[in-house]
Amino acid sequence: MEKPIFIHARPGSNVLGLVSTVDLATRIAKIAKDFGLAVRNSDQAETVVRWAREKIPMFVILDWDGCEAEAFKVLKEFAADADLKKVPRVGCLSHQKFNLKRDAEAAGCDRVYFKTEFLRDLKDLFIRYAR
Repeated sequence: MEKPIFIHARPGSNVLGLVSTVDLATRIAKIAKDFGLAVRNSDQAETVVRWAREKIPMFVILDWDGCEAEAFKVLKEFAADADLKKVPRVGCLSHQKFNLKRDAEAAGCDRVYFKTEFLRDLKDLFIRYAR
């Protein structure tokens, strides 16, 4: 039996996801729930930015496979907002879009993982970024 992992998150902490698929949103929500964190997922940049302004998230996950244009919008809005520019932004994309990784990082994504690594290490990513 796996030992529970505890992170020291402030009560009511949340994580935001800009995701396009139900499968990815479900995986993120499950891990967030395991850590006692709230998660909100959307495929619209405007919604993610509005949620972030309402309550500063611990970190944001950006799905570069299904929400490429929307992810660039989120990064632009976060960079322009003094409160949001400090929020870690983590992206994931498939190996087929490896050329996009550099552009995403240049646009302000703190780290971009390939999808297989992201899904395999999702729990560890929560531990790393949810501080």
